[in-house]
Amino acid sequence: ALERRASMRYLGLAQLKKLPKFNARRTKNFKMLYKFFDQYPDHFILPEIHPASETYLLAFPLTIKPESPIIRNDLITYLENNKIQTRPVFAGNIIHHPAYANITSRTHGNLNNADLIMRNGFLIGIHHGLTDEMIEYMKKVFTQYLNNIKTSKLA
Repeated sequence: ALERRASMRYLGLAQLKKLPKFNARRTKNFKMLYKFFDQYPDHFILPEIHPASETYLLAFPLTIKPESPIIRNDLITYLENNKIQTRPVFAGNIIHHPAYANITSRTHGNLNNADLIMRNGFLIGIHHGLTDEMIEYMKKVFTQYLNNIKTSKLA
C-alpha cells in the first residue's frame, strides 16, 4: 500500500510539471472558440473573464440568447450526433433543480439571468487534449448548424 501511494504521488508530481503546458493549451482553445463565437452576437452570450484573473477552463460556457431562433436541445443533439460532446450547466437557477425542490429558500430580486443560463446554457470541451484540428472541426460543425438556421429562417 505504501509503494502504491508513493507511485501515485510521483505520478501527481509528474502531472504538475505538465500543468503550464496544459494551461497554455486550454487558454489557446478558449481564445480560438471565443473569437469564433464572437462572430455570432445575435445568437450567443459569451463568457466574461476578469482581466486580472488567471483562468484555465476545461469547458467553454455558451448561452443561447433568448431572441435567437436556436433551440438548445436541437443544437446539442446536432453537436452530439457530430461527435462533439456537450454538458449541461449545473448552475443557473439552482432553486429549480429537483434536489432542491423541498428546501426552503429565499431570493433577493428576480433570478432572470440564472433562469436564462439554466434554460439556454451548455458547455463544450476545451481541455488540453484538444488539438487545433479538433477545434477547427468544432467550428465547422457549428458553422454548418448556424448556416442551416439562416437558411431555414429565410424559407
